[in-house]
This record gives sequence, C-alpha cells and structure tokens, in this order.
Amino acid sequence: MSYRRNLWVLEPDAQKRKVLKTLLGDKCEISFLNTTKDFQMRIKKEKPDLVISDVRVRGQCLIKALEGLRKEQASFHVPLLITSSVDDAAVIRKSFDLGVKDFLVHPISMNELFVKVERTFDHDEKRLSQTEQKASYEIQLDQTRLLVFNKCGRVKITPKEMHILSLLKNESSEAIAKEQICLSIWGDQRSDYKRLNVHIHNLRKKIQFLGAKVEPVNKDSLVLIQSLKN
Repeated sequence: MSYRRNLWVLEPDAQKRKVLKTLLGDKCEISFLNTTKDFQMRIKKEKPDLVISDVRVRGQCLIKALEGLRKEQASFHVPLLITSSVDDAAVIRKSFDLGVKDFLVHPISMNELFVKVERTFDHDEKRLSQTEQKASYEIQLDQTRLLVFNKCGRVKITPKEMHILSLLKNESSEAIAKEQICLSIWGDQRSDYKRLNVHIHNLRKKIQFLGAKVEPVNKDSLVLIQSLKN
C-alpha cells in the first residue's frame, strides 16, 4: 500500500508558496509553515518525510532551532533540504552534522529543486521497499518516519498511535493495562480512557490490512494480535 509523502516547507511568502504548490503538489502533500518556532512545535507531534527551508526564516536561524531540538532529544532526526543565499562552509558543515540531507545555494532553479525532492522520495521509497521485502508478517516499526510495515505493506500513523503500538508490541502476546498506557503517554494512569480509546480506534483501522489487531482482553487491558503466516 502506497501513500502520499508529507512535505513541510518553511516559507512565509504567499507567492513562493503558490509556485512550490504548483511545482510539487502532484508529488506529495505539502504543509507550509511560517516560522522556525512553528516548525519546532509541530515536529514534536508529527514527522514529515521531508522538510524544505531556507537557513534563515523571518530572521530566525533554522540551525539554532535544530540544535535546540537535538539538545531536547539526542536521537532527533528529520530529513531536511536547506537552501541559502550565503555560501558559508561552516554553516554547510554544521547543517550536515545535524543530519541535513542536502544544502543548496541560491540561485536555485525550480527544476533543480523538483529533482532533489523527487530523488529524495525515490531513494526512501526504494529503501523502504527493500526493507519490506525482507520483512515477515510480523509488523515492524519505523519510529522515525512513523511507519508500520510488514510483507503486506505499510501505513503511516500518528506519534501517539506509535507510542501505543510500541508498548503493545513490546509486550508481545501479553496483555497490557490501559492505565499503564495512559501513564506512559500522559503521565497519569488515571487519565480518562476516552482519549485512549479514540487513538486505539484509529490505530485499529490503520493496521487491519497488515493482519494486525488490537483487541481487548477485558475492559481494562489490551493485547496486540498479529497474523504470522509462513
């Protein structure tokens, strides 16, 4: 099962947004962000397949934003394509140290940008396809990209759904208490189960075609059931 890639673009200019939407809209789903602060807040909740940004957005330095995120989470990583009007070796080196995929110096043609995005997506698609071919029917988790996959295909889920599925998968065939899940996600084992049940409902719909189910053992516990065909 294929899905449309998610591309974030840090670009406050309406005219440039229109050009990029026309150029890349058929290739992926595009979300536009205004500032590095918007990026820092949203990246903690969602994970895009690629981010495009100038090294400075409205006077704010993207490199500093990335450093801040890395300090908060050492394993933080997001695929980034950075552009800049300044050909500065120190900035370029620092960008790659922070995991940036590519660094383009202006002037940049729209065709060049299109090819860079296309090649990034194609490379990732090839890598994921190879991983899937080697996979069994047991579901695998790619927590960086928020993907769940096995021989049947792949699906993208939300950060909280990934958190829940990770807990269930770690317990293997054993049941896990809902209050334990709530404690792990929200820091409160007495949290209202209604929030959890909404996430469970959405997760069930997404992973069912992979042959996986999240089933209740009783009203307070859940278990992950997987199809383990040969």
